[in-house]
Amino acid sequence: TDGLPLSKESDEVALLKTTRGWKTVRGLKAYTRDATYPDLYCYFDAADTASPINHFAMRAFTAYPNDIGGLPKRGIRGDVVCIRLEPPSGTCGGEGPGGPM
Repeated sequence: TDGLPLSKESDEVALLKTTRGWKTVRGLKAYTRDATYPDLYCYFDAADTASPINHFAMRAFTAYPNDIGGLPKRGIRGDVVCIRLEPPSGTCGGEGPGGPM
């Protein structure tokens, strides 16, 4: 999706500004059902005030409303880019040398 993920968040933000023309790129994190580390990330343009509210993103990514700058007052609008990341090695709930911890 749009060449993501990249190794640095600042590079991801720059890419979304360039490829999608987004002005104020923000992101929110979420957990999949059994995750012990936030493994979902959703980017959106917080400056978008004209597009319809993205109800999927509002329901799925509002557990941490103050994360990465917070939610726009008028909701997440327009397109979003969601990515899933593997937790860093050594994170609780991950796999150790002998398998699941």
